[in-house]
Amino acid sequence: MSSEKRYEYLEQIMRLFLKYGFKSVGVNDIAKELGISKKTLYQEFKDKNEIIEETVKAFMKLEETQTCHILEQSENAIDKIIQMAKAITARFEELHPSVHFEMEKYYPFAKKMFEKHKTEFVFGCIKDNIERGMQEGLYRKNLDSTILAGLFVHKMEIFMDREGFGGKKYSFHEVYLEMIRYHIRGLANENGRTYLIERIKKESIDI
Repeated sequence: MSSEKRYEYLEQIMRLFLKYGFKSVGVNDIAKELGISKKTLYQEFKDKNEIIEETVKAFMKLEETQTCHILEQSENAIDKIIQMAKAITARFEELHPSVHFEMEKYYPFAKKMFEKHKTEFVFGCIKDNIERGMQEGLYRKNLDSTILAGLFVHKMEIFMDREGFGGKKYSFHEVYLEMIRYHIRGLANENGRTYLIERIKKESIDI
């Protein structure tokens, strides 16, 4: 199997896991979704654990590629956060509420990979964005980028648990966008807030 075809399969599997959770999706479901036999699937992957491991790796690669592309295209630091918020909420539109719990309880190897991704890649992206925003005159000058990037990464763990908000259940979309609003408005100075308001009016974006 070519690397392109393998990655295409992993993207399809990723959507299955995000929509239904890790435990409820079996090898038969995966083979059916891909339109191949279990035998063919097992020729490519040793077992379900390997499928999950490779899927998580593909997910992280996709996020890193997408982030680099957005960085190249973004007008400024706030624009980058807005574009990332759009991409992430679209990707997790049908996120099953059990995904985070199941990964933590049943697939600790996947959880460890994801944690490394957060504390290295995501942390670095947020830290760079804060420093970029300060240089562009859109964020307050007295920000500590290291502390704030660390806080953002830790908040990611909280918003994955969408039942921990006063007993009310929220969608990933609702929780994530509220966190992004809080994040941007906390960083922005008067220039940044003005730019954000203009972007909201111009594009009718939900930020």
